[in-house]
Amino acid sequence: MNQVNNIKKELISQNLNRMKYLSLVFIGLFIFVLIIDFSSFNPWNMEINSLYKMVDISFAIISLFAGVFFWFGEKLSLKIRDFVLKIIIILFVLWAVLVSGIDYSSISFSTYISALLLSIFFIYFRPYFSLILIWLSTFTLLALLYSINKFDANFISTAFVLPPINLIASIIAIKNYKEKIISIENYLLKEKLNQELQVTKQNLDSEVKRQTEDLLQANKELKESKNQLSLERDRFAALINNLQSGVFYINTQGNILELNSSLLQILGSPSMDATKAINIFDFQPLREFGYSQKLKKCIETGEIVYGKGEYKTMWDKLIYINYYFVPIFKEGVIVGVLANIEDITEKNKKDEELKKANEMLLTAKEKAEESDNLKTAFLNNMSHEIRTPMNAICGFSKMLNNKSLTDKKREQFVKIINENSDQLLSIITDIITISSLEAKQEQPKNKNTIINYILSDLVSVFREENKNTEIEIICKKTLSDQDSQILTDQTKLNQIITNLLNNSIKFTDKGIIELGYNLINNNLEFYVKDSGIGIPKNELFKIFDRFYQVNKGYSRLYGGNGLGLSISKAFVELLGGKIWAESEIGKGTIFYFTIPYQPINETIKLRPKQTKSYKTFLIAEDQYSNFELLKELLLKKNIKIIHTKNGKETVEICKTNAEIDLILMDIKMPIMSGYDAAKIIKKIRPDIPIIAQSAYALNQEIEKYSGIFDDYITKPIKEKTLLEKLNIYIN
Repeated sequence: MNQVNNIKKELISQNLNRMKYLSLVFIGLFIFVLIIDFSSFNPWNMEINSLYKMVDISFAIISLFAGVFFWFGEKLSLKIRDFVLKIIIILFVLWAVLVSGIDYSSISFSTYISALLLSIFFIYFRPYFSLILIWLSTFTLLALLYSINKFDANFISTAFVLPPINLIASIIAIKNYKEKIISIENYLLKEKLNQELQVTKQNLDSEVKRQTEDLLQANKELKESKNQLSLERDRFAALINNLQSGVFYINTQGNILELNSSLLQILGSPSMDATKAINIFDFQPLREFGYSQKLKKCIETGEIVYGKGEYKTMWDKLIYINYYFVPIFKEGVIVGVLANIEDITEKNKKDEELKKANEMLLTAKEKAEESDNLKTAFLNNMSHEIRTPMNAICGFSKMLNNKSLTDKKREQFVKIINENSDQLLSIITDIITISSLEAKQEQPKNKNTIINYILSDLVSVFREENKNTEIEIICKKTLSDQDSQILTDQTKLNQIITNLLNNSIKFTDKGIIELGYNLINNNLEFYVKDSGIGIPKNELFKIFDRFYQVNKGYSRLYGGNGLGLSISKAFVELLGGKIWAESEIGKGTIFYFTIPYQPINETIKLRPKQTKSYKTFLIAEDQYSNFELLKELLLKKNIKIIHTKNGKETVEICKTNAEIDLILMDIKMPIMSGYDAAKIIKKIRPDIPIIAQSAYALNQEIEKYSGIFDDYITKPIKEKTLLEKLNIYIN
């Protein structure tokens, strides 16, 4: 229906455009008719009556109405234009019929024919309606002629001329109408197609533009994404390459595809290509290490697999690694494995060190607690050990003032005081020595030492001092005197053996104590064997600890401060050896210790013995009480004594008095020390023997001054020790 209306609308619009120019003819006829009817202009000399004027005026009005409509009809609606066209067609047909009926002449007939032809032209507007009116007017005209004139010539000519003309005009009009309709349909179809094509083109242009913009935007986003991806890839690569752990990607065939630089450092590999050449499954060292099996398990199970261990790479780098495998999936299928290797060699080492340190701390804590307990016991014991001789010294010293004492009692009391003084001095010496060891001030001072001489002297001293006649002390030497001449610290060796002998004598009631040595693998292995009470085996490893005593408690039968064996162990280790013990309860104990055997191929010099009798001794001592003691000890020897109170005075006397035969030099004196004085005196009088007498009792102190002084004696000075020292230089 819309299509029909569109065609009708288009047809009317086209014909109205054509009728605009035809309407000028109608208006011209209107003007022409008015001129003829109402003016004197009449070239044809026609007689115009009132009826003709009415006919002409009616035609002029219809023509004017049709001309105005055709010129301005476009502004009207389709429905109004359709209605007006019907009226115009009816008016023209009726006018033609009326004119012909009024005056059927050649002019009226021509007018009728013109009107009919004009009406046929309207067929373009209303074809079927116009044809019906035309044929109806034709039959009306024939009927009118028949009624007027019957079948005269005019009727017959009209009947034979007008219908064929109408038929031909109708056929042409209908054909033209159909062609016009088809043309309009084609035109409208073309217009529609053009519109649709235009719309399609616009849509396509819009779509192309949109897609072009989308493509440009996508290209821009793709470029940005590519840049971002490149940036992210660079960041990721930088992140991976800066990881301390080695990261690499392995395909399911065991080939290394990607890796970071840290892996090269961990493995000690020279290049990435050399590392990528390794196939995890085929490389035998990795299979032996278990790495290949772990990778296979990860691929087969799709689970993260961990492992660690010590591994030697093909580039001979030994590392301790912690590693794991992470499966990589794509659409549910494992396509590769991300592997991580962390070098925990240092960490493992530190963990081991930390573990050892914790164990050491725990041991140290236990030892500290034990040491604290031992120190507590030691302090209690020291209090007992010190107060016991002090009690005897103080008590019997006061009793000496009793004038009623007999000489025998007085001699007995003095003997008790001397014995307890020696005991107290030994305790103080041990305390000082152990303090020096703890402060790490003790250092070995090696010199030419004859082992056989030391053993002989010690055995002689202990035999003389031993009061238990049921104990026999023997000595076994396996080397000659020449071969027993070695380089070692004589003072410390002497102290070690002395402590071991004292220990054996203390815990042996009767039997044999044997001292000896053997040469084993460039070491001298000394031993002190006794037949004493023995030591429980569970305490053998503790007896060398400081302050430790096997027999604790206030009721123990044996004295001692628990430092002797500890001092011996420290001295043995300083000399480069080791010490241990073997024991059996009730059968005795054997102490062993070793020192390096460093022989000296020098001819043994006999011990110096002076034949000259010295008459003049110089005693350099700033403390008057100490001088008086030395003076009393030497008076019985008929020796002349010179006393000086500082080093400077001593040097001056030595320069002026050539009669001085021996000097007993105190080290710590005012103005000038004895050590500095001895160095000056040795330059001007190198022949004078100088014996240091000082309260400095530590071995390192004694060894410090041994290069200047000929001998050394520690305070408190014992008469026997003093005479033994002097006996070396006098007859």
